[in-house]
Amino acid sequence: DTVKAGKQRDENPDKTIVGQGDIKEAKEIARKVDLIYGDYIRPAYKEVSFFHYDEPTGLTFKCRPDIYDKNRGFILDIKSSKATNHREFLRVLEDYDYDLSAAWYFDTLKLCGYPVEIAGWIVVPKESPNCPFGFYMTDELLEKGRSKYQKLIGEWMEYLATGVDSLFK
Repeated sequence: DTVKAGKQRDENPDKTIVGQGDIKEAKEIARKVDLIYGDYIRPAYKEVSFFHYDEPTGLTFKCRPDIYDKNRGFILDIKSSKATNHREFLRVLEDYDYDLSAAWYFDTLKLCGYPVEIAGWIVVPKESPNCPFGFYMTDELLEKGRSKYQKLIGEWMEYLATGVDSLFK
C-alpha cells in the first residue's frame, strides 16, 4: 500500500481504490468466464431484482440473481471460491449458504410467475489459473436450501409475533 493510494482512499471515502494489477487480473478472469459461458450470459438478464408479496406472511420477497435467462429458464450466480473443482465446491457451498440463496432465487422467481428449470453457479477459482467451472443445483441441494430459508422465515414470523428472538430462548 503506497502513500498515494492511502491519500486517494482518504480523499474518496465512498469509492474503492483498486490497484492496476488487480484490474488486470479481474479482466483476465472476466475474459475466461466469457470464453466459456458468454453464450449463456450475454442474452440473459443481469442483476435484475424480482419482488413477490407473500400474503400468508405479509412479507415482500426480493431476489436479485446475478444472471437470469427467462427464455431458457435458468438462474446462475457467479461465485469466486477457493474451490478449484466440483468436489471442493460441493464441500463449501452449504457452509456459505449458496444452496439457500439459489433456492430463494428459484422459488421467488417461480412465485413471480417466471419460468425456472435450472439453478446453478459459475465458479471462478481464486487461485491461478482461475479456470471457471459450472455447477448445477441438484434437487437435494434445492430442498436443503429451501428448508434453510423456510426455517429463517418461521423464526422471523415468530419474532414478529412474540418480540423474542429465537437466539435468546
